[in-house]
Amino acid sequence: MSVCFIGCKQSSPKWLDALSTSMNAHGHLVELCLERTPASTEHFGYFRWNLEPFKRESNSLDCSSGSRCRVILDLTAVITKFQLNLKYARATTLRVMPKPLKIPRKAMNSEAWYLDGKTATINELSLFFKRAGKGESLICIHGFPSSSWDFEPIWPSLIGRFDTIAIDLIGLGRSAKPNQPLSISLQADMIEELAIKEGIKASHILAHDLGDTVAQELLARQFEKTSKVNWLSCVFMNGGIFPETHHPLFIQKLLLSPLGPLAAKLMSEKSLKKSFTKIFSKAHPPTDEFIRETWKLIAENNGKAMIPKLIQYISERRIYRERWVAPLVNAVVPIRLINGIEDPISGKHAADRFAEVVPNSDIIFLENSGHYPHVETPEEVLKAFFEFHDNYRKTMMLY
Repeated sequence: MSVCFIGCKQSSPKWLDALSTSMNAHGHLVELCLERTPASTEHFGYFRWNLEPFKRESNSLDCSSGSRCRVILDLTAVITKFQLNLKYARATTLRVMPKPLKIPRKAMNSEAWYLDGKTATINELSLFFKRAGKGESLICIHGFPSSSWDFEPIWPSLIGRFDTIAIDLIGLGRSAKPNQPLSISLQADMIEELAIKEGIKASHILAHDLGDTVAQELLARQFEKTSKVNWLSCVFMNGGIFPETHHPLFIQKLLLSPLGPLAAKLMSEKSLKKSFTKIFSKAHPPTDEFIRETWKLIAENNGKAMIPKLIQYISERRIYRERWVAPLVNAVVPIRLINGIEDPISGKHAADRFAEVVPNSDIIFLENSGHYPHVETPEEVLKAFFEFHDNYRKTMMLY
């Protein structure tokens, strides 16, 4: 919905009343665009300064042109805390942003997810993957200790725009669970070789948690000009990109210690639920089905024995920190971080560090979302992901 004011002769109360009505019908967020005209020049700076407290943390107050100002506001805060008066802005447009559209559909349980998957044998190890859709290639890399099934809530939308592959990392899901060290380099090797087998020469990446670290290894290879695949872009979700800001749970520290094998044996569905409840947002706690199905995939085929082997990635992050951060700092590909800010492991504090370290960083902060944003708030993740790729395509068209 748009409300356009030309001349803006209306008084502030009438303007606020109109927006209050719109808010009730369409949601509480408003996109506000101010355009400076000769008659409003003296007031433009006033608007910019007074809008700052109400901008959404996940959006910038864009006044770079000096003559236009665009910001996403919390309309409730504007109405209750500040009587904003726009009568001096001669050309002002306000658009009430609708709440994210939720399309009802039946979720796919883990067994249904694996029905149409495939297994490739690479380096004498079996690697599970799903492939569907048309368009540019996209490889999805999941986190620890779950599986490719994490991407199920956003899968139908992804395959609508991309030739999408989701894999189970070695040691997790339905991929091989071997009695050997499970390094980040091994996981990256498997992804590169799978891409070659599937005829993929260039691909985008969507990664989460442990998948972020695997993606960093892949991008490091590209930075060093040793990559077997041309990586086009990368969207990270919550993960320990910088070891100095990663806050592991106590159970993760225990699994990383010499007591790790014993701690893994004592793991259960109940303990997994306890841990996941801590890292999901309060607004979107893990469902019983998510816990049950995730635990089943962890435990099957002697999977608990894999956990202490896999969690060594935390140590690897410290060892290879400079090498894995280099491709981000040097912008080897376009990158966006989508961050669930309520994540105690790698939430807003980690995103803030990303902003400090990565020049011209592109970060989307998601409220009411924790460590698994694509499971907790899939509509918001898709919106941020597709916006990034829309901008990527526009940029590529300029060259």
